[in-house]
Amino acid sequence: MSGLQENIVSVLKDPSVLNYLKHLIQYNQQTKHNEQTPENQLYTNTMELFAFGNYSHYIKYKPQFVELQTEPELLLKLVRLTIISIVNEHEKLLVDVDAILEDKEYGLGQALIELDTDNKGVELVLEDVLISMVDDNIADVKIDDENRKLVINRGNVLRDSYTPALYRLKVLKEEDIPRRNLARAGEILRNWHDTKLAPVQVEFDELQKPRTPSSGTTAESENIDSKEGNNRKRKTPDQT
Repeated sequence: MSGLQENIVSVLKDPSVLNYLKHLIQYNQQTKHNEQTPENQLYTNTMELFAFGNYSHYIKYKPQFVELQTEPELLLKLVRLTIISIVNEHEKLLVDVDAILEDKEYGLGQALIELDTDNKGVELVLEDVLISMVDDNIADVKIDDENRKLVINRGNVLRDSYTPALYRLKVLKEEDIPRRNLARAGEILRNWHDTKLAPVQVEFDELQKPRTPSSGTTAESENIDSKEGNNRKRKTPDQT
């Protein structure tokens, strides 16, 4: 294993590191062209996966990553990152355990099967991972065994956001990570502004404009003013 590979594996395994974009940018800038051998590329690709992806992306592009089944620490780390994605996207919600295990967007169920080397069962492995994440102050999540729900209160860690201004994806596609794509988020926000907010703003501005009195109202006002003027001019008998 080369020095570059050892450094990347060390960062990926570090329990205190849960965000990888800055490391990815650093390696991308420091790596010389002649160091980008196919084997080295597997490791930098794996760091990209850990920065933005879930276990489902590992399965989708598996030949382009380091083999995680032979690296239990890396497998566990990607499972944790996948759970962080779920927590970030379902905060303050109750999530059905069966549904989240079967959701192919995350691939969590399949990941837990790979992690279950002692044949404890997927749900017990999930419970162990969640307890460890709560103990490490990564997330506030509880399992409601009676109703088979995950009670997701909050996440204390956010996954990395992707922007091509800082880093260009090598393996993952932008459509793989729409919820962490800042460009896509900006597009959604602009669409919301144009279709929802802008029409309301136009209507509000119209309501704020001073209204021009109708011709009938103007004539009536002038008639009242004329009568008031005549009354002021007319003298009472006491004034003669």
